[in-house]
Amino acid sequence: MTSFTDSQGNVFSLKITVGAVDRIVGAGLPDLLCGDPVQIGRFYDSPLVAAKAVCVLIKDQLDALGVKGNPLDHFDGQTLAAALDAFYQEVVLFFQAAQRNDQATLCVEMKRLKAGQAEAQTQGVKQLSEKILSELPGNLESILAASPSVSS
Repeated sequence: MTSFTDSQGNVFSLKITVGAVDRIVGAGLPDLLCGDPVQIGRFYDSPLVAAKAVCVLIKDQLDALGVKGNPLDHFDGQTLAAALDAFYQEVVLFFQAAQRNDQATLCVEMKRLKAGQAEAQTQGVKQLSEKILSELPGNLESILAASPSVSS
């Protein structure tokens, strides 16, 4: 069992069981147990899909806190990050306990791959920003020189 703390200090416990997966599937989300990397990958590709699964898993805890309406409204950025980390850890623990080390390894690798992709995107944006900023002074001068002057 894993847990996470939301930005208000509430601690939520996550436990993936076969029944929990059934509730997740019943909510229209992908089936974690199917063994299909594409299905499992949807939880890693979309933080929204994973957050919805977390909400299914913590529904009783949210109800006990009196959270009304869409439970996703309770998730700010800090809470989302903590919830997703706990969810991904719990998925791996579930597969390890079920002696499905192939699926556990797949989940670990998917998380690592997504982190690598995010880092590559960040570096790409940083390099592009640096290039634009380095060219801006020259471009700005030529734009200003080409602009008609305003006279009074």
